[in-house]
Amino acid sequence: MIRKFILIIAAFMLVGCTQKEDISTGGKVDYSNDSAPKTIESKDITEFSTEFYIDADLLENTAYEGKYTFEIKDNILDAFGYKEEVNDSLMSDVQTIIDRYSMVENNGINCYTSGLPYEYQPCYLDAVYESGEELYFRMDNDPDAFWTKRLYEIFRTFMVDHGHEDLEANDEIFLLHYYEGSSANENSTSINRSLYEIGDQFILFCYGDDFDSASKFLISDSILDEINEVIEKNNMTDWENETNYDALDGYEYSISFVYNNQMYHVDSGMFPVKYEGCFKEIRDILEAYIDE
Repeated sequence: MIRKFILIIAAFMLVGCTQKEDISTGGKVDYSNDSAPKTIESKDITEFSTEFYIDADLLENTAYEGKYTFEIKDNILDAFGYKEEVNDSLMSDVQTIIDRYSMVENNGINCYTSGLPYEYQPCYLDAVYESGEELYFRMDNDPDAFWTKRLYEIFRTFMVDHGHEDLEANDEIFLLHYYEGSSANENSTSINRSLYEIGDQFILFCYGDDFDSASKFLISDSILDEINEVIEKNNMTDWENETNYDALDGYEYSISFVYNNQMYHVDSGMFPVKYEGCFKEIRDILEAYIDE
């Protein structure tokens, strides 16, 4: 009877959970909780921890390449070998990154690949909220992930502001690139824009047709929220899965847009029909910041 009761309890505990463990190289280990909520109402983080490997190319400074662990517990941030009391501004900045990169969509994922190189071994993020809600995921690390770069910069800047000057840096962080031009018409004017975060400033570079000179515009980081809104509204994250391609009549331009580790590319006007207006929306956002 006791054995039967234990089996019933175990079965109950596994409801909504995926269980798979293959520790051979290339095998999947999966303990995901498929019933984990994909929305979290609270914005007030009380405890936070994360670990990830970040690639030097993302920071453009090889001295900072490596694995990082950050923890906030009992209002103390443990980062870069230092400990400092946190403030509301820091916690709000962390939540902003969680929202900006829709990280709650990963809630409950606990799935990774065995035997990957060091930089791809599992990363995780765990955020506990005042409401009792929790965001947790563990997955194969992406050394070029933008959310890791943003969290790294938030914690590094916080520690620099609290007197740890050895962490000062002036890294250029690539955020996005937009190009539009015609290979069929040598006299046409191209649009070539790149956005970088340099220190605590967001600078939009506007290149001329010769690609050798650029005008620089200091802009607000709100541009990232506007770009994200276009991508989410049009479900552009499914770009690579679309099969219904077509070309606009007379459309000779090539367009490429690189953002958040994904490249959206149009060659000779061939692209998924449903995204026809997306590039114009993105281009208009970039141009609006230049015209301000």
